[in-house]
Amino acid sequence: MSSHPKSVRERGAALVEFALVAPVLMLLIFGAVEYGMFFKDYLTVANTTRTGARVGSAAGSSADADYQILQAVKAAAAALPGGSASIQRISIYKSTSAGGGPTSTCQTTSSSVDKCNTYTASDFTRPVANFGCPTGAAPDCFWSPSTRVDSQAIGPDYIGVWVKTTHGFVTKLFGASRTITDGVVMR
Repeated sequence: MSSHPKSVRERGAALVEFALVAPVLMLLIFGAVEYGMFFKDYLTVANTTRTGARVGSAAGSSADADYQILQAVKAAAAALPGGSASIQRISIYKSTSAGGGPTSTCQTTSSSVDKCNTYTASDFTRPVANFGCPTGAAPDCFWSPSTRVDSQAIGPDYIGVWVKTTHGFVTKLFGASRTITDGVVMR
């Protein structure tokens, strides 16, 4: 008996095995790539909030503190797909503790009761003259930077920066998108 029929059968079996294993292997590969890109975007957002909070902490009660924070967030968010334009919401808020997050109101709109200023990506292009609460219509009047306590003797305010964006999946195998939010509080 010749070995030829056996090798054809072996090749056929290998093809069937590959057909069974290939979809699972592809799913694992696409999953690793998709969640790798998601994790990169999450880390970029975390870096963005840290940068914004650090700048806000250093700016203290400077009239243009929110402007400085927004410019730092804009620069740090450049690594996101779509750049800083992909940021949906930024909240600069007074926290009650080092681990405190923004209220639900601060995540959607500005509020004087909650002491927060909320911005969108379109606010990145505002001129510095629009900040410092020169009039009641300025975007930072709900928690005016000039009222922020930055004295070590009194105990400085906790300033928080919260950012929201959406990560879109490329293959759509794991859904169309996921929302990424992160917040950092510093004194």
